Amino acid sequence: MRQEELRGRFVYDADCGICTKGSLAFTRHWSNADYGIVSHQSLGAQGCAELGFTPSEAQQAAYWVSPGRAPVRGHAAVAAALKACGGWRWVLGGIIDAPVIRSASRAVYGFVAANRHRLPGPDACVVPSASPIASPTSEP
Repeated sequence: MRQEELRGRFVYDADCGICTKGSLAFTRHWSNADYGIVSHQSLGAQGCAELGFTPSEAQQAAYWVSPGRAPVRGHAAVAAALKACGGWRWVLGGIIDAPVIRSASRAVYGFVAANRHRLPGPDACVVPSASPIASPTSEP
């Protein structure tokens, strides 16, 4: 299936092992090929711009892009990708983005993203320092 025909796409930072591993986990749980993952590096500046964000913004937070909708970032992108997985992951995605939980989800995502280069292990991020995550520009 061509990229423009996808129902949703998760855009991540390939320089971050945690981001890459998490993105690949989504593909194992999507029940069909209607969804895809792509690194912002492979999109380049023009590809990112066509989707509604800059490479710098995509280095700070993951994005979920659906045709005809504004891209969402950070915790909302993770929630959308989980919902695309279906089953209990759909429920988890709904919880992450529920109005009563959303502020906490945004804060946790922001903290992890800002400190991902400090996390231990073989999947640590190679980004030397991360800037704070701004609030998403649009909510799903």
